[in-house]
Amino acid sequence: MKNVIELASFSITEASRSLLVTALFCLQSTTTISAATWFVSPGGNDANPGTIDQPFATLQKGHDKASSGDTVYLRGGTYKITSRAESKIGISITKSGTSDAERIYFWAYGDERPVLDFANLTIESNIGAGIRVQGKWLHFKGIEICNVKSQNAANNGLWCNPCTNNIFENMDFHHNQGPGLSIANGNGGLLILNCDAHDNFDAAKNGEDADGFGIHYQTSGDTIVLRGCRAWWNSDDGYDLFEQKYPVVVENCWAYGNGYINEGSGNGANGSGFKMGNPKVAGIRHTISNCVSWKNKNQGFYANHSPGGSNWYNNTSYNNGTQFDMLSDNVLSGNLVHVLRNNVAFPERNRNMQDSDTKSNTWDLNIAPANSDFESVSDAGWMGPRKPDGSLPDIPFLKLKTSSKLIDKGIDVGLPFSGNAPDLGAYEFGATTTATARSFPVGPAAAAISLRADGISVLRIFDLAGRSVFTEGMGTGFRLLTYKSGHAESRVQLNLEAVLPLSSEPLHTSHE
Repeated sequence: MKNVIELASFSITEASRSLLVTALFCLQSTTTISAATWFVSPGGNDANPGTIDQPFATLQKGHDKASSGDTVYLRGGTYKITSRAESKIGISITKSGTSDAERIYFWAYGDERPVLDFANLTIESNIGAGIRVQGKWLHFKGIEICNVKSQNAANNGLWCNPCTNNIFENMDFHHNQGPGLSIANGNGGLLILNCDAHDNFDAAKNGEDADGFGIHYQTSGDTIVLRGCRAWWNSDDGYDLFEQKYPVVVENCWAYGNGYINEGSGNGANGSGFKMGNPKVAGIRHTISNCVSWKNKNQGFYANHSPGGSNWYNNTSYNNGTQFDMLSDNVLSGNLVHVLRNNVAFPERNRNMQDSDTKSNTWDLNIAPANSDFESVSDAGWMGPRKPDGSLPDIPFLKLKTSSKLIDKGIDVGLPFSGNAPDLGAYEFGATTTATARSFPVGPAAAAISLRADGISVLRIFDLAGRSVFTEGMGTGFRLLTYKSGHAESRVQLNLEAVLPLSSEPLHTSHE
């Protein structure tokens, strides 16, 4: 059994709400821990026992040893992949966990960054991958996958097919000769959280298959969620739902410069930021909210011939070839129309809106956005490091100024807002408090939270030998650790001392 600690994070950003946290957590389980921990390192050897002091050399070996509930830690450094699991696959992940509480975890160790580099591996094309995942109830975190080659078609960086009940968190897919992350078939139930996909280009197909994130062919099961992701300089599209036949939720994601290659200096293929269409089946309604798309070669937000409409809420499209394009090969009516609310087209350059239900968007309200409505129209810093919790960089780009005419001009679509009414676009002015939930696996351990000089709370977890196994800055604010397990006989004791003066004023919160 593996203990799972769930971290709930409440960030209070008002300067008047000071925070002093001095916390020590002691975690003790009353039951025997049967789950194992395995270690992999570029300097390891697959003949080793896979301990922290004698690690394996390959992810494949770590996978082959793991069972449900186990954790495979990858130490930082570059792994030069030179052997194949199959003719078209570099690394093959076929094992499964058994539930949300008993996943198999493939995680970067602490704040280290493992890089799986496939530049020296020849993989047969049509269709191959650096990594193919077929298992369920898996959690991948903090791993970089790059330089997957293709001889005459497009190979995926990571190809999850079939894909069910998996988590991909803080992953980076780049410079692959095909899609960065490709999801196909399976029963969904996926979370793709705070991941990056960029500079993917399939030269053999003139760039037409190298999307950043591709999700395709699911017909039943549970919703797939993409949250907090970035896609840029992919030769085809940033996000593509071609032939995805089950709803997908895309929220708080960015798309920049797709349809261009070589860091924006050359032309690729289609060039949509968010291509959300399914041209084969009507009645599949995706939801795209709080996303920003800018400087893509063609559409910022694109329905891609879809015979059925999606929900487009509070998105900002800036300086794309076209801002919103709801192209369909059918005449849409009734519950099949696209629903667009509270979106910003800057400048207004939309197409194929005739079969859409549009209200409270900039073009409906005859509002022409101007530079003066935003804190900044410079995207400086957007490609910078993510925040300590893995979320997107906090930059002023396209966030509303106090005097913006876009404030309080929207209508309620069920998203959090402050003020009298929702604002237009991806960013709500005055939203100051967020709540997030994250989880990580631990065995018998001790954990401590300390406060750095810059106000960032840092969580550290130690094994029984006193070695750090997890370190992460958690931002500013109140942190609460709670125990979560499917096994009623297990108990973990947590002791927390914290001082958090709070105003009695009501706070709008959002939950991820």
